[in-house]
Amino acid sequence: MQTLTDTQPLRRPDPTNPVAVLQAWLRKVKVPVSQTTIRQTVENHPDYPSLLSLSDALDEWQIDNAALHLNSVEQLRELPTPFVAYHTAQSGFYVLVESVAGESITFVEPTSRQRQTETLEQFQQHWSGVVLLAEKTEQSGEADYATLRRNERLNALRLPFAVASIGLLLLLALSVVLPTLTGPQAVWLLTKAVGLTLSMALVMKQLGHSNALTGRFCQTLSKAGCESVLQSPAATVVGNVHWSDVGLVYFAGGLLAAFLSSTQPQVSPILGWLALLSLPYVVFSIYYQARVARQWCALCLGVQVVLLIESALALSQPLTLPTAFLPYAAFAGAFLLPTALWLVGKPLWQQANETDSLRRQLARFKNNPDLFAALLQKQPQAPLWRPDALITLGNPDAEHVLTVVTNPYCGPCAKMHRTLEELLSKRPNLRAEIIFLACDGPTGRATTVLRHLLALEDRVSALNDWYAQDAKDYEQWAKHWPVYPEQTPFERAKAHCDWCLLGKIEATPTLFIDGHKLPEVYKLADLQHVFRIAISMNAASATALNMDLAKSR
Repeated sequence: MQTLTDTQPLRRPDPTNPVAVLQAWLRKVKVPVSQTTIRQTVENHPDYPSLLSLSDALDEWQIDNAALHLNSVEQLRELPTPFVAYHTAQSGFYVLVESVAGESITFVEPTSRQRQTETLEQFQQHWSGVVLLAEKTEQSGEADYATLRRNERLNALRLPFAVASIGLLLLLALSVVLPTLTGPQAVWLLTKAVGLTLSMALVMKQLGHSNALTGRFCQTLSKAGCESVLQSPAATVVGNVHWSDVGLVYFAGGLLAAFLSSTQPQVSPILGWLALLSLPYVVFSIYYQARVARQWCALCLGVQVVLLIESALALSQPLTLPTAFLPYAAFAGAFLLPTALWLVGKPLWQQANETDSLRRQLARFKNNPDLFAALLQKQPQAPLWRPDALITLGNPDAEHVLTVVTNPYCGPCAKMHRTLEELLSKRPNLRAEIIFLACDGPTGRATTVLRHLLALEDRVSALNDWYAQDAKDYEQWAKHWPVYPEQTPFERAKAHCDWCLLGKIEATPTLFIDGHKLPEVYKLADLQHVFRIAISMNAASATALNMDLAKSR
């Protein structure tokens, strides 16, 4: 963690700042929520990256919170730390305030890991006046945190494992090749390995995959601007090919060629000539950064230094080109392999990034209560009348009604029922009415289960037990819930079938919200987010209205 003085400006934060500040707060107060859940909950909010998206996420994990607009910076002394504040510099970002003591305030920007201490007067110049307070309770946290965190750790080990495996293979190759290499050949290997590492970091940064290490490396220079240089027109060779792609292939192919030089020494002069041919690019890159962009990309300059070292190495050895065909074939093969792999791999990587982005956009669309309500009104309506005998789950006085058309022997219905139980436990403004698609006659197996359920007093528990069975065994279940199905007149069960026929129900499960069929783009689990956000947005609107009324008085 870098600590800045009050005279040093904060560097531009990463776009993941809203997620990072929430992660930092949860980590500091020791609330168990997995990193993946934090990211998905915040980024999938329709109002991301607003303060409401952070507040709603805290609500989801049962953390008491409140957004406040303070009148003066002196009021910050009265607030319990840590809390989130909005910093207006560089287009705005969130900071986590760690302490307010006397006339000084200490806060951290998590993505750049910068901690800064300022006077309250200085802080007020770039503070919006808005803070988010939060306090954990005994219920705060995420269900199944231990399992989710374990999965996160396993996933986090995949990349280090892959890197370690590749490194081990390279070490094995070096142990075989190194004794046969000359001094210059060993230096070629070293420069290619360093260049490949820098090029990989450049490619990842250009594709939007940065990390704290590359971020700190890019900020080592006073006029740092890795992103600006990499996104400039000069960074593109042609079409979708960038100089970082060329560098990746150049150093990867060169590394393979350097290995081959142990058995094909005549490959070294070809490497030397290729290094000398890169000198015009070095001049162009340095000139562009110094005179045109007027910003320096530390990673790019690292690559230029490697290329200059290689050029000096080339000039220090014989450059007589081979006359035989084999060295050229080996050299071409060494470069064709990484070229082919990157031509295939880069589009797949970009497609995966685009898919993630589209998935987040779709989630924000689906979680928007206004859009959901508008889309719902265009869906087919359910029959207005209801069977007399229904099974009602959840709060009987709930504002919204979820009509669930199910079947006792439907596999997807059983899976959905578990989701339904979780949804109703978290959303007291929602109740479910269960209707069975049981049209198999008075003694049919679906109708028998329905008549049995309707004859019971505790229908809800019996229904939960039914769907909890792995194999839907009526005889075993009936022993735990002894009653005669015939106690329920067939006409009461037939009313369920009549409703389904009138509503043209063709498959189960089928869901209706407040009398309208659930749009196909939605799943039952999505309703948890829609109703949670709707409640928060209504509360936020009420708070804003109260603030406006207070100001007008």
